[in-house]
Amino acid sequence: MKRNLFTLVILLVSLTGQAQLSGLTRVEALPALVDADGQEIGHVMVKADETIDVSARFVNVDERVTLLELTLTARKDVENPHVLLAFAHVEKPTWWMMPATRYNGQDGNCELQVVDGKPVRQLGIYSYQRMSILGAGYTEGIKNAVGTWTDEPCSSSVFVASDAALHCLAWPEQDNPLGSRPWMIGDSLFTPKANIALKRGEQKVLRMYICAIPAEPNRAAMGHFLRSVWKHAKGTKHSKPSGERPWESDKPALKAALDSLDQLLLQDWKSLEPRDLSDMAVGLFRASKLIAQRPEYREVALDISRHLIDEQYGDGVWGQEGGYYVPVLLSAYEATRDETFLQAALKGYDPYMKEMRVGKISSRATGDCWWWGRVERDSAYPLLQAALWLHRLMGEASYLTDAVLVSNFLSTWLWHYGEGGGLSRRSPSSPQFDTEACRWIPEWLELARLTGDNQWQEKAEAIWEASARITPREGMAWPVRLHLACSQ
Repeated sequence: MKRNLFTLVILLVSLTGQAQLSGLTRVEALPALVDADGQEIGHVMVKADETIDVSARFVNVDERVTLLELTLTARKDVENPHVLLAFAHVEKPTWWMMPATRYNGQDGNCELQVVDGKPVRQLGIYSYQRMSILGAGYTEGIKNAVGTWTDEPCSSSVFVASDAALHCLAWPEQDNPLGSRPWMIGDSLFTPKANIALKRGEQKVLRMYICAIPAEPNRAAMGHFLRSVWKHAKGTKHSKPSGERPWESDKPALKAALDSLDQLLLQDWKSLEPRDLSDMAVGLFRASKLIAQRPEYREVALDISRHLIDEQYGDGVWGQEGGYYVPVLLSAYEATRDETFLQAALKGYDPYMKEMRVGKISSRATGDCWWWGRVERDSAYPLLQAALWLHRLMGEASYLTDAVLVSNFLSTWLWHYGEGGGLSRRSPSSPQFDTEACRWIPEWLELARLTGDNQWQEKAEAIWEASARITPREGMAWPVRLHLACSQ
């Protein structure tokens, strides 16, 4: 108990200087959540207007998830009410994230805002519209991990102090501090809704789902959290999958794929970006299996593979976005059984995968990858390809563990609700969805088969349904890639 009291004092001291968090008080009527050893995992804190009465209760959902319900009752008419609900995870965080928004960010999720000409550090509170999972946050300590989310529109944040972390929900919706992100000012998508009010006697219920579980190596506990979210989150499934696999016998898509490869053969492939060069080489290897009368497919793909070995640095990397090249070398090994390609692939896989294992990942979807000490959404995908490929070749369980780790990260970019459900976004500041997640479908279907975890098949089917629903099939790159990936 002394340890918990000390941690609470440290946390409250850390909150000083944070205007948004000052005034948070512990809800004494609720017991702390404890682990199997009886040690406190965390407790509930609230900040609300004086004219609002607050009551709270815990509701057991399952063995991992507890629902926290906070009921607000206005004693009189309240214009522009403000309520902050927080779960204090009383353990020094070793890693934390907010899906598709922040990943182990600097300064405890605080950002600089200029006020009266002076820089002021403020807590980043994000509109639910930025979040792939409503109001979600995840913090992990040495002993326990805590993941939280909600099922209704509001804002959220994770505040990381030296010895504890706060999982926060803010109502009504807000998005601060805008001063540190000037390109978002005036963006109607993220503008807080105005004219929020409570009439006398009116009630409002805030709900926070809390998944409190033991920490595991390689952030495996985050996978349990994400599985619970997928199971319980509202609006995840939009339409019942038909059970068909349109890409398995799609001759028009195959023709489009081959036409695309023929166009690429006319270009100087050394000028292509890493992602495009990887798609080209892997596509050529796969097409060479399907179209025996086109030997140039295999010849060019092998030329690319030999060039990549020549360009590989001594520590195994190729520089910016070089992780895309690992599946190319694995394709070359599969086509030739030349150990040179396999050894180069393993040499390249290790440094890029190490970044993922230690959690050096980015809140950008693309363009901020290993070269800067971060893996982002797009450059994580070739690591998933490579992990499953190496598992097929060598049968080592560690590669399957890597594949799950990468997939958990990619899952944080998958929208779990609303019209965007089953899609992903290119960045927290972008209102546009994309169909990038279609690239993950073949690997997630394989992962479901290998692990017996049906969430991967459900997510793959949700991605396909959502992408097919919003995007015309003609002219799109993803049916092409998908067909080549699944036609073997």
